Amino acid sequence: LTAAMWRADAARKHADDVRKELADVRKWAESTHDVLKNKTNDIAADLRAGLRKVRHDIANESHGALASQIAQVAAENAAFESSISARVESNREAVLRYDTQIRD
Repeated sequence: LTAAMWRADAARKHADDVRKELADVRKWAESTHDVLKNKTNDIAADLRAGLRKVRHDIANESHGALASQIAQVAAENAAFESSISARVESNREAVLRYDTQIRD
């Protein structure tokens, strides 16, 4: 009977030790979970901020490229208008000379 009681006390002590160890593991797991959750939220926030910056940079590049293309087209248009104006003036002068020659 004494041996059985001794084994029962040892088993109870071992069970208490296991419960304590499980409680420590649970606390560690909860703490680790909170830390990882916070780190995950921080990483997600950094990624969202980085994505916003990349989108902003792409938009700025696109606007810059578009503005450059618009300026190039405007310059080409101005050169074309100048060329047409010169041709019109040249043709007008040729017509005036021709009219003058016909009248003379």
